[in-house]
Amino acid sequence: SYIVLTSMNGAEIFINKLKALKIDIRKLVNIKFAVIGMGTASVLEKYGIFAELIPNDFTSEALGKLLVKKVHSDEKLLILRAEKGSLLLTEILDKNNIQYDDIKTYGVQLDYKTEANKTIDTDFIAFASSSGVDAFYEGGFTISPKTEIVCIGEITAETLIKHGVSGFNISKTKTVEGITDTILKIVEENSNEKI
Repeated sequence: SYIVLTSMNGAEIFINKLKALKIDIRKLVNIKFAVIGMGTASVLEKYGIFAELIPNDFTSEALGKLLVKKVHSDEKLLILRAEKGSLLLTEILDKNNIQYDDIKTYGVQLDYKTEANKTIDTDFIAFASSSGVDAFYEGGFTISPKTEIVCIGEITAETLIKHGVSGFNISKTKTVEGITDTILKIVEENSNEKI
């Protein structure tokens, strides 16, 4: 009844798989879409698919609660998401007896070309998911004290804390644009301090 997408990556992978299998989107006419946020919705919109459900707070928990309110007992969900996606979504669905298939469509991996230097010393590093934080630290990377850390939301922040990181910035909105706005605000504040 619903296809549930929890990231922009997941939405792109879904669309690319449809293309690879030569599945016409018109075959999805009776299927509704639920997405975690506006970024994920915008990926679908490029292909003429408009999500019926988008939570106000762009988190797995908010998406789960919205699905519980909107999904009928005879409907079933197909969740397409990252290998290490948040368990909150499926825990909420389980507690409310919502039927679903949870399919892992991708995993987060580091694609870092230079193995010699595992210390990131750029001006900024941005984390857009908890699984990205885990992959970064499990890969043995560290962050220089000069690097400002920006994360997409509270769940990603909790994962940074789990890895012993403090002094990071959380974007006000849980979107790529929110991360960009946070970085621009930091740059502006630093410029004003130097004047």
